Amino acid sequence: MCGASSNNPVGWNRGGAGFSLEFDMPDYQTKIVNDHINNMKYDINTFNSKGRAYPDVVAVANEVPLCTYDGCSSSGGTSASTPIVAAMISLINEYRINNGLKSLGFINTRL
Repeated sequence: MCGASSNNPVGWNRGGAGFSLEFDMPDYQTKIVNDHINNMKYDINTFNSKGRAYPDVVAVANEVPLCTYDGCSSSGGTSASTPIVAAMISLINEYRINNGLKSLGFINTRL
């Protein structure tokens, strides 16, 4: 698929990660974002370093199969990756609950 393999990894080059201009950074992101900025030596004048960092997670976002009663097509972007991540978290929660553990709860602080 897309020429990707363990010897030839291929990444999504049209992502929308960044920092919000509208929403302040939540407390749980402060340390990790500041560490990242300091390690990467970014020019903080080129983005809103006080804004919420996004995305929190990423997943497959290109040519994801989408099937309904009318047939199959493909989807991409957030519309494809968000349900994949939600399903993964759901499976992790199911495993945890079936083994006597609590669900993950608010997941953002664990990412």
